[in-house]
Parts: sequence; structure tokens; C-alpha cells
Amino acid sequence: MIRDAMQKGGRVALAKIVLTSREHVMAIEPFGKIMLGTILRYDYEVRDEKGLARSVATPKIPKQEPCLPHSRQQGGALRALGVQG
Repeated sequence: MIRDAMQKGGRVALAKIVLTSREHVMAIEPFGKIMLGTILRYDYEVRDEKGLARSVATPKIPKQEPCLPHSRQQGGALRALGVQG
């Protein structure tokens, strides 16, 4: 009943919740047949993406992935399933 009224009026509810002994503000909105809760964060709680990007190493991906050899049992099982390999 509340969800339908919120959806009809285009409304979103705000709530205070406690997670890990800290109080947070949550937006609650109708989402299909359920209610969707999204925790809202203050600007000091959000980290800058530049700092995050520096801490992640760039993966070294070879130009061509190596092929793994199939055993006779695996090859036979694949052929029995109609897979050419």
C-alpha cells in the first residue's frame, strides 16, 4: 500500500539506519514490486578515484593466450558430445 502510493506520487522516503554501530541515511524508493534502499553518503565518506587507480596494478596480458593440450579422455568426451577440438 505504501509502495503503491510512493510510486503513484513519485516519492522517495528517507530513513536513518544503523550499520556497524554507525548511523547512515538511506533513501527508500519503490522498485517494481519491492522497495529499494540505497545508503546515501556524505562527501567526506567517498574516496577520490585518482587515489584508487594508483593502488591498482595494470595487468600484463599476453597478446595470445596459450593453448592447453587436451588429454585423450577429454578429447574423446568432447567428440562424444559433438564438439570438435
